[in-house]
Amino acid sequence: MNRLLFLIICLFYLLNSCKNKKDNNSQIHNNYVDIVYHFDKTSDSQFCNIDSIHQTDCEKGNLYLTSNGNTIYHNYCLGTDTTTYCIGKYTMTDTTIVCIFNQDYIFAECTECDSNDRKQVNPNLGILKKEKHDKMILKKINCLSNLKYYVSPTDEQKQNTLEKIKLYNEIGITLQPFRGYVFSVSEPNETTDFKKRIKSIKVLNTL
Repeated sequence: MNRLLFLIICLFYLLNSCKNKKDNNSQIHNNYVDIVYHFDKTSDSQFCNIDSIHQTDCEKGNLYLTSNGNTIYHNYCLGTDTTTYCIGKYTMTDTTIVCIFNQDYIFAECTECDSNDRKQVNPNLGILKKEKHDKMILKKINCLSNLKYYVSPTDEQKQNTLEKIKLYNEIGITLQPFRGYVFSVSEPNETTDFKKRIKSIKVLNTL
């Protein structure tokens, strides 16, 4: 009798453990949002000083986290003839957002871009290809400003920055140090414009 009671208790705890594990997995799976972030380069090692954001025409853009667990990353650069959207998945915790990108959607912005005959091109005429990128880890910051997350530079980016600073110093130009990227929630108009662009591209509008 005691042996039977012991087996019943063990079975009860085993089933309960499996249920809790399943519930936890559901919580992780459902921990998705629908939000567009804006990112910029910064020279602030604490990532909270808005005045340290680099005022440039490149290496800034948007990161879109969808309610389906997908993510779309766009690095904007003024004057480029093509646009690239990196596509992947993300997971969230209380302190981080981890993005893993495995595809790129690329399309030409225009034809005869450098002439008076410049014409816009249908963004649905692009190419979707597999492309492995470095994992992007956004770390939460507690700032008094509207900055929410930061991403540290990769070793390659650090090395490139040091070489660029050295090169410019030789010709008497001082560059701001590059500490990483800071992310803030996009302004309403920027969010609307970005989502509108995404919805106009068939490859992206179902993510």
